[in-house]
Amino acid sequence: MSEDPEPLKPLRAPLPDNTGGYGWDDRYEEIVKIFPHEPLEKYLRNGFHPVTLGERFSDGRYTVRHKLGFGGNATVWLARDDRENQWVALKIKQAKVSLDDIEQDPEVKALKLLEHKYTIHDPTKPRCFSRLIHYFQHIGPNGTHTCLVTELLGPSIAQMIRVFDAMIPWDDPNYQEVETFRPDTILRSSHISPSNVSFTCQTAIDDEDLIEVLGGEPTVAEYSASEPRAECLPKHLVRAATWSGWFDCPEESIRLIDWGESFSSNDKVSALSQPLNLRSPETFFIGSFDHRHDLWRAGCVIYQLFYRQAPFGSTSHKQDYINSMTLVIGPLPSAWNDQWIKIIQEKPGFDPEPRGEPRFQPLRKTFEQRRHFIITLAEKDEDFEKPDFIEDDYQGLSYLLSVMEGLMQYEPQKRITSGEALARMHWVDQWVYIESENEEE
Repeated sequence: MSEDPEPLKPLRAPLPDNTGGYGWDDRYEEIVKIFPHEPLEKYLRNGFHPVTLGERFSDGRYTVRHKLGFGGNATVWLARDDRENQWVALKIKQAKVSLDDIEQDPEVKALKLLEHKYTIHDPTKPRCFSRLIHYFQHIGPNGTHTCLVTELLGPSIAQMIRVFDAMIPWDDPNYQEVETFRPDTILRSSHISPSNVSFTCQTAIDDEDLIEVLGGEPTVAEYSASEPRAECLPKHLVRAATWSGWFDCPEESIRLIDWGESFSSNDKVSALSQPLNLRSPETFFIGSFDHRHDLWRAGCVIYQLFYRQAPFGSTSHKQDYINSMTLVIGPLPSAWNDQWIKIIQEKPGFDPEPRGEPRFQPLRKTFEQRRHFIITLAEKDEDFEKPDFIEDDYQGLSYLLSVMEGLMQYEPQKRITSGEALARMHWVDQWVYIESENEEE
């Protein structure tokens, strides 16, 4: 699966001190053109590695060519594998989350286990995870970093929602691969979100196509401050690829990425890193998470695809967030009332029912209005050549309501399984047959 990690070498100089206080605008020219970007304050001791375009890793095997994205603990780069003559994704973790023993890295262990299970069961089917090609450690000015090399994937659902004015088709057959995560799946992702569901990258035929699909050559903001650049800071900041030239293929599949916090289907965990707008009720009222946390997250992703917005707010105040859940799902279970009262009392002045504020509207009320809006948009689109079965697709939208209601239940034991969610989708994807016929012609 992987070569031996690079041998650790002594650092030539002490690690830099904390760089707190660095700003953006006064350090890098035309900083606005590369936003959004990972926080500059994380380029410090035990933080991000200051990657430079053209930089080579693993004894020169991988050359960085573009930036794919970033997260709370890592940056991800498009790199050329010169040994295998292929494009790959290079994930470089912050030094503070990089373990001395790389074999114990949670994401490495998860991807190796998933690959093992995949080869045993049915390797003819598409993977539901990204293929791990190589992993190693890299020593830089900010410390020692765990690096994962995986197959190059395409954009995430979140990126596509940002790029295109129109919503990603609700009926994309690729999304139905949620079936991969049955109750007997060996691992639980715990990180299902629009940002962690990615398409594959089959639209780029050659190198020139790939750069075009990514949105063009990298956009950079060079270091331009008058004082010398600290070693811990990058020479230039790079804007993440926009994927503005990407389009999905008829035979395409999807992958779940970011398995660093995955856990066994039979386990429970007491803490999880979660996006503010996707926190599950367990976060506040149960204090532990099991595989049913994934079901909640899957429901939230479907909601976001349908409504083009997250179901709940992004506020860090748990009182406001819980209140926003009740506006979408309804009143909390009565068994949680005492806990809810205590949570309210933790924020003096908080009013769960302020005057003039919108009150609970069941999904069933907002759903039909949204469905008809989507249909109206499709009917008004003169560039959209409507097939004979379009009415079946319009009707198929209605099945999503039952799926969302079943997955977005407060109490984990009341959520439907992924298999039950699929069984509620009484719809046949006719688009695949059209694409297949076009390819044969």
